[in-house]
Amino acid sequence: MLFRKGEPATGIGMGVYGDIKLFSTTPARESRLAGTVGPGKSFGEPVVFLERPTRVEAQVAGDALVLQVPKASVFTELDRNQKLARQMIGWPEPTR
Repeated sequence: MLFRKGEPATGIGMGVYGDIKLFSTTPARESRLAGTVGPGKSFGEPVVFLERPTRVEAQVAGDALVLQVPKASVFTELDRNQKLARQMIGWPEPTR
């Protein structure tokens, strides 16, 4: 288990290899697969940027390696590098 619903977001995760399963909880308190994150994909950005508790649970599915970039490092780099900020939200480079 990487994190549980309601825990504070500590950073952004990135799948290096293997799969990470994201589970949500139904009103009847049952777990439901909300998505799968594979290699090269990130997860956790919304709750890090909004500074809210996690809304899902994340669990590795078998053999996996996950890189976590701490929240403080994410914000420091975004302050320093406007290009990274634009890339993270999918905005194109400004024309000059």
